[in-house]
Amino acid sequence: MAQIAELKAQAFSGARVEVNTEFDYRIRILHRGESIFYQEGNRALICEFDPYAYLIVEKSIAKWDDEELVSKEDLIRIKERLTRYFLVYQDGQAVKFV
Repeated sequence: MAQIAELKAQAFSGARVEVNTEFDYRIRILHRGESIFYQEGNRALICEFDPYAYLIVEKSIAKWDDEELVSKEDLIRIKERLTRYFLVYQDGQAVKFV
């Protein structure tokens, strides 16, 4: 959770970072690509990602940093935004959820 708090406090910039001010969310690939930071409003999470196969582990999108469970509606919205992120910011790559 300390890593999430640190990321929430950082200003994001760069070619492969999405900061959507209209819908108040941010997406950033972390480390060597093994995980993705997703923030929506004041809540955030880190999910698992396989950068070689472009696979996101859906089960890792389970709990917000405030310990609240991700609702079905939240999960649908997050998956849509992550899919869009890869199409727009990752050279048109199609991502899959497993």
